[in-house]
Amino acid sequence: MSKKNNKNKQVIKLKPVDDKKLSPPKKSFVSWHIFFLFLILVTGFSLRYSYITGDTRTKINHFPKGVGIGDEQFLGYDGVRYDWIASNVYFGRGYGYKPNKPDGWRPPGYPFFLTAVYFFAGKNYFAVKFLQVLLSTFTILLIYLITNKAAGKKTALVSSLICALYYDAVIFPLLYYSETLFGFLTALILYLLLFFNRFDTKPFFIRYAFMFILGLISAYAVLVRPIFLPMLPFILLGLGWDNKFSKLFFKKILFYLLTVVIVLMPWSVRNSKLYKRPAFISNNGGFNFSMGFCENANGYFLPERKRFTEKEKQIMKNKNAFAIGKTFVKEHPMRALELFLKKIQIQLFCRSSRKFVVFFKENPVPMLCYTPIILLLFIGGMIAGLFYKRKKLIIFYCFI
Repeated sequence: MSKKNNKNKQVIKLKPVDDKKLSPPKKSFVSWHIFFLFLILVTGFSLRYSYITGDTRTKINHFPKGVGIGDEQFLGYDGVRYDWIASNVYFGRGYGYKPNKPDGWRPPGYPFFLTAVYFFAGKNYFAVKFLQVLLSTFTILLIYLITNKAAGKKTALVSSLICALYYDAVIFPLLYYSETLFGFLTALILYLLLFFNRFDTKPFFIRYAFMFILGLISAYAVLVRPIFLPMLPFILLGLGWDNKFSKLFFKKILFYLLTVVIVLMPWSVRNSKLYKRPAFISNNGGFNFSMGFCENANGYFLPERKRFTEKEKQIMKNKNAFAIGKTFVKEHPMRALELFLKKIQIQLFCRSSRKFVVFFKENPVPMLCYTPIILLLFIGGMIAGLFYKRKKLIIFYCFI
């Protein structure tokens, strides 16, 4: 029996082990997503730089529709006025459009940014625009870092690519417009908020030093564009939800808000004394809103000579720009609704060469254009938040 059993037994031959297969796989020097991120950043920088160094014909042909050329430096309609203010501050002639005639029509954050560049580089238009190209490129990177934390590497690459190729973001560093600086500050604040709890176990000084820095940047964002203030409730709601509205959360937020108020207070006091009535960061708050809802409104940009009636100009003089639109909506609610729907129609359905994707001979890279694509992405994100039951994601979209 033992011989038969031995015959029936199969002899298992062991193959020699390949040491190469057992060894861990070699990691590439640069991971694939870092490589693609680098390409996206280079593309974004190159597109933006090409516009600030382009010839006059290129700039005129590709200028955003509705944006004034300004002077020979291509500062833009608002940009020329920002330059007036920054130049007056730089040469010691006060803050205002006209020398030695102070006003508070525009918020001071962006003119102070221009003045700082003039202080270090002289009144150098190229220095300002090159710095804005760098800020816009860093915004692409911040978008990647924020999205990577929230939704992963692949989504982060897509988001940063959209930011790199978005036509208005490419064009605006050429202009003296506050959008580039404000976009960078907003992305920086959102990125810093990812570290909101990082310092909770650190000493008291370090913990609140972080909140102080966050408050300083947030206050400066308000000084650049006061529209940042309505964003704050969504930031606080999201942070509170994430921290279960703990006592420590309220202490940190109180310190943060106190920092913002202290930084904004001097400018508000200055404007209140200047206008002899309560005033905030600027007197042009709600100006675009009022241009869209006034007696002469037609859904499009209104030139100065057709903008406001004498009655509306008086309302603005006694109160502020926002009061014009507020008064019109109250007195003509149905007309206001009609204008609102017309604006949506103009943005989504009117023909334009800058609606979706464009190519240029000078820059053979397709760029995303205008509202429809961004609006579709926004709606898609909201639907995804509802579908996957990501309530915090919906708060983030409300912030946007």
